[in-house]
Amino acid sequence: MRVPTLVREAQKSAVRLQFEKSCLDEVGEFLALLAAHPSSFPVLEVGTGAGVGTAWLASHAAGPIYTVETEARLADAARDLFAASPEVRVIHGDWMAALNHGPFGLIFVDAKPAKQDGADQLVAALQPGGWIVLDDLTPREYWPEAWRGQPDRVRDQWLGHPGLISVEVRTSERVAVILARRKG
Repeated sequence: MRVPTLVREAQKSAVRLQFEKSCLDEVGEFLALLAAHPSSFPVLEVGTGAGVGTAWLASHAAGPIYTVETEARLADAARDLFAASPEVRVIHGDWMAALNHGPFGLIFVDAKPAKQDGADQLVAALQPGGWIVLDDLTPREYWPEAWRGQPDRVRDQWLGHPGLISVEVRTSERVAVILARRKG
């Protein structure tokens, strides 16, 4: 897939901001595939960062995109980056502040607090049949020795959530995401 211009602009912004945890292209392509649905459902991104994931979504989504970031300098930079994209609404604050804009057809969870403790709230904000994506997972065979044999709370809660049908998907050899669909 060709990397959209808006994504390249966001990647340059991440370098300027010295933000090193941006959405990988492999994950962005995966998000673009899900966002490219012809219906115009709202999308939520939890953890804007420098806006790279947002740019992947905005380059393909038909409906509004809400993205929430706790760090003011990153939220301000994202607002500037998406000033010409009225479908993108950047929210500065706690991720739960964005939930009232739902229900959402797609939620991309890229912030650690929401991944660890937000499953029930995020599933409730998802329309039946909607998708949730969590990134930044290391496949178990690449875990450092200190992690081996330890429980993985994030994987356990999302892959075993009773309101979801979930699977772990590799986006590259060393990177995986959880893809989940709300039941009902």
